Amino acid sequence: MKSLQELNRALNTNSYTTLEYADQPSHWVNEQGDKITSLPQGTYGFVYLISNQDNDILYIGKKTCVAVTNNNWHETQWRYYKSSSEDMRGLMKRKHHVWTFTVLQYCTNPEQLTDCEIQYQNDHDVLMDLRYVNQNIGGKRFRDKDDVLDARLKFFPDVFSAIL
Repeated sequence: MKSLQELNRALNTNSYTTLEYADQPSHWVNEQGDKITSLPQGTYGFVYLISNQDNDILYIGKKTCVAVTNNNWHETQWRYYKSSSEDMRGLMKRKHHVWTFTVLQYCTNPEQLTDCEIQYQNDHDVLMDLRYVNQNIGGKRFRDKDDVLDARLKFFPDVFSAIL
């Protein structure tokens, strides 16, 4: 496994492999709404907000932009969103075009990325605010999925009944 020092050197010199899909467009925007086509030098990953323009459903997560394979650093497919959240996958199948993918903060190493994601999730109270579909914070604090689903069905019946 490559060391954090080697990761920082690769990020700060852009000495990692850019893969063949690097020229393809990204759906990520900054907080001003401008398209993001490349990452600032030194970026390991970013914290993001996904929001639905029709119904105000929200999700805060993190995206890793550089990874190591076969002992070589390379750019990941950061330009595309693929959810590990079952709820988000179900919701995104419905109307992909109404989602906005906003980068909230760039991070320079794995620890900072995790810390920033947890901080944003705590600051936005993602486990209590029903608009957020986050199911946990840092894999440590979880919400009661059945209680949340019942409440969401009550307040957003047209949205959440489709993913049951």
